[in-house]
Amino acid sequence: MSLDSVMEQKEPDMTYREFECLVKIDKGLWERKILSVGNNKLGFLNVDSLCLEVGIRPNCCLSAKIILENRVAISACPSKNGIRKLMTFEIEFGNKSYVQNLIDFMNKSNFIPAKRKKILVIVNPASGKGKAPQIWKQIAEMTASTEIEFEVLLTKRAGHAKEIMQQLDVGKYGGVVTVSGDGGLWEISNGLYSREDWKDISSKFPLGLVPGGSGHAMHCSLLFHQNEPFDQEYVVAALNVGRGNLMAYDYIECSNKTSNFVSLFGVAWGVIPEVDVGSEFMRFLGPSRGKLLAIWRLISPRFHTGTVHYQPFGEQSGEEMPDIGDPVPSSWKSIDGPFLNVYACKQPWLDYEMFFCPDAKPDDGIIWLVIIKATISRKDSVYWLLNGESSGHLDSQHTMIFPITAFRFVPSEGSSAPMTVDAELLAGGVVQGVIRQSGVRVMVK
Repeated sequence: MSLDSVMEQKEPDMTYREFECLVKIDKGLWERKILSVGNNKLGFLNVDSLCLEVGIRPNCCLSAKIILENRVAISACPSKNGIRKLMTFEIEFGNKSYVQNLIDFMNKSNFIPAKRKKILVIVNPASGKGKAPQIWKQIAEMTASTEIEFEVLLTKRAGHAKEIMQQLDVGKYGGVVTVSGDGGLWEISNGLYSREDWKDISSKFPLGLVPGGSGHAMHCSLLFHQNEPFDQEYVVAALNVGRGNLMAYDYIECSNKTSNFVSLFGVAWGVIPEVDVGSEFMRFLGPSRGKLLAIWRLISPRFHTGTVHYQPFGEQSGEEMPDIGDPVPSSWKSIDGPFLNVYACKQPWLDYEMFFCPDAKPDDGIIWLVIIKATISRKDSVYWLLNGESSGHLDSQHTMIFPITAFRFVPSEGSSAPMTVDAELLAGGVVQGVIRQSGVRVMVK
């Protein structure tokens, strides 16, 4: 069967054809293979056994180029036995007309990423264990075949990424990538939010994530939404940045008595902020930094009094929030403390070991309100900590979880209440937020 007949199909992803060619994988030897084209995949089969050895789907392909009149080079990160790795495939055809036909097929089937403007990369060298520059070098090497132009900036101080985004000529770039922890993403998103053109650019200027810090809630959740394992995070990050397809994401528009800001994964009050902020000095330990403090806080907990107001999902909700000093609408519901923790959360994972909101989706217009009451026992608290990957907190009768669209937290402690937004310290006491559905775009494979 000739490749020409395959390429002429109007719906190539619904066809399946096979033919022989020569293939060299990475720096190996040339071998005769059977190349299968169709079913939204390129497959390399063993000539003798006809068993599939490697398959390439569009979402793992970084580039495909003609390197000789009868030869194509493909760079991809296929998954084999649950493991992805960067591989280069050189394919040589006996008929040189097959080369352009294959490239045309791959373009039509979205194997080859679309051309983009240069991408701004903001690296925080002080984030986490201080390895963000080395991590970005690894990502840049994996995406080199895409020939994307990256402009790399290293932050010099806290707040620097926010300043960069406030002053950036966004028209020159196809998006921004943060190589940091959750704090870097928060600075970038809020730098954009503080601009006068926020409403015009929020859904057009995509955000890319490369894990380079100690807290990666958004990154872990993005892997989860793509059905990718955490131990493949750097390869998947390279695919996300290198391919640059867009996933719509909700954000939470928030305010307190002093400022307005956005959150991409949530606002917390209670023991989780105590651990996040209290363990900041241990960020050199990476993602495991909070475990020791978490154990201590759950064995010797502090409880927090106040009121949580919320607008249930599915009930009438206006676009405009009440002023922070005004009463909440009559359609809202209220719960009084004391609480161990309250979280208005948008993401399923808080880190690599805490599956907090299993039903959270990227763009469903829902915030998940998770309340852990002060009546929780030490036994249940320890169970939660030891079973975070299986959402152990939801097994407790002392945990409540609701889908909502807006909230207000009113802590009795005022500005001294332990609070965070996207795992960053949040001062000011009373805080509220409302969901903005599909308001931003995130780079995915």
